[in-house]
Order: sequence, then structure tokens, then C-alpha cells
Amino acid sequence: MRGLLAGWLLLFGSAAGAATGDPLDLAGYAPSYADEFDDAASLKAYDRGFGPYPDTILSRTLPSNKEQQIAVDPAYLGQESIRIANGIATITAAPIDDKIRRRIEQRIAAENVSPEGAQILRDAIYTSGILRARFVQQYGYFEAEIRQSYPADSAYGVFWLMPADGSWPPEIDAFEMPGDGEAHQTIHYGKRNKQKACTTPLLTPGDFHRYGVLWTPKRISFFVDRVETCSFHAPRQFRTPMYPILHLSIGGWAKPATLSSGTMTMEINSLRVWSRAQMNAGR
Repeated sequence: MRGLLAGWLLLFGSAAGAATGDPLDLAGYAPSYADEFDDAASLKAYDRGFGPYPDTILSRTLPSNKEQQIAVDPAYLGQESIRIANGIATITAAPIDDKIRRRIEQRIAAENVSPEGAQILRDAIYTSGILRARFVQQYGYFEAEIRQSYPADSAYGVFWLMPADGSWPPEIDAFEMPGDGEAHQTIHYGKRNKQKACTTPLLTPGDFHRYGVLWTPKRISFFVDRVETCSFHAPRQFRTPMYPILHLSIGGWAKPATLSSGTMTMEINSLRVWSRAQMNAGR
């Protein structure tokens, strides 16, 4: 997701269209992580900013993507943006109020943020939320069941994987939907942020769908509702453990938001991961 805005028009190996029809086969795989969001205690399993660098005010947004949100939680900026109820985690993006604006200014001063960084934070007009899993795995099948419930085309939900060692690229975007009713799935790699991607139109974009990526030493294959959408050779950069992130972005790759865009939400029914021991041997 990071760097996507600048490089999207220079895609390497992009594709578009419906799913290929090849169903996912998880024979030989075993569950390695599962969160069904049955209890509010689930939030304790996640960090609430982009990482893995220290949790600072600038780690609560993506300046390179020109996004308009700052991720909040009770421990950091005194406001919760994610609610768990009835087995669903709901991330809510809402206009920044005066109280949160004052707290952002306090963080800017306390953390000695640069003038450029401070301006990015002051330009943000929404709060939102991030779920960055502390779970890390190299290879396997990663899947999240998500409903695009946000009404505006200035928001987009994201489910992606990032390296645990803090490097970038590589990056795996298992799901991005910038308000166009299509699932965008992308890998980023190489010093110049090369990309390979596909888009899949959804007949029912407002329903829950399962977005997944099967990552092996040789290939990275994307799925929607466990039907393959595209598959690419896995560059060498992807031989490193990664962690999943779920969040709701405002602006950036989507259309710019205004305060009149109102409150926007993204719902997550589950986050699941499977592993296969033979993969670590390069098979």
C-alpha cells in the first residue's frame, strides 16, 4: 500500500477481470493464527500504529500516500476508533474534533515533529484505526473477511502484509478497495518499487468477502472468496517474515475527503492464517 499512489500508473504486469475460477486448496496446511473478533480483548493482540518502528504521531498515518487520517486509540490519543461487537471488528473514520486536534498538537510538540511532518498531521481531517498484528509468519495463506461498509468514495479499506524487519519493499496488498467496487491486489518489490497487480470487480461490494493471499517461496497468488484472481512469481525479496495489517484509509489513493463526507466504517469478521512446514524448506 505504501508508495502505491505514486507508482500505480507504472504497474508492472497488471491485470483486470473476474476471478480465474481456480479454487483454493488448503490440503496440507494447518491453522497458525485465527481471530474471530468474538471479544473486545482481541484488540490487545494488535498494535495500533504502522510499524514496526516506534509508535509516534507520524506512525499513525502514511504521509507518502497523502492520506487524510490519523489512527487513534484510548492509550495514545484518548479516543477509540475500533469497536468489537457480535463477532465483528468495526473501524470507524470520523472527522477530527477539537479535543483530538489539541492532543495532536501536544504530540507534535512533545515529539519534536519536523515542520513538514507537522503540516501533514495538521492537514489530516479524520481519525481512523489500525490493527497491526503482532503475529509474524514467513509463507502460508493469509485471509481476512471484510465488508466495505463505508459509503463515501474518499475511503478505502486495506489488508496488507509488511516485513517484520522494518524494510520496504517488499509488500503484499491482499485487499484494497478505493470506493470503486473492485478488489485491488498487489505485490511491491525492487529498489524502484516495481509492482504486479490485478483488479477484480465485485458483484456485491457491500457484502462480506474473503480476501486472501497464498504466499510460497516460488509464487504469490491472490484470492477473493477462495477463488484465485491472479498469481505472480515471487521475487527474492519476499523471503522474509511478514505481519498482517488491517486499516481504513481516507483520501490518498481514493478521492480527497471533506468534512461533509461524514462517518465511514469498515467491518472485519475474521483474520486467519495457515502454514505449511515444507514451505520453509523452499518447497
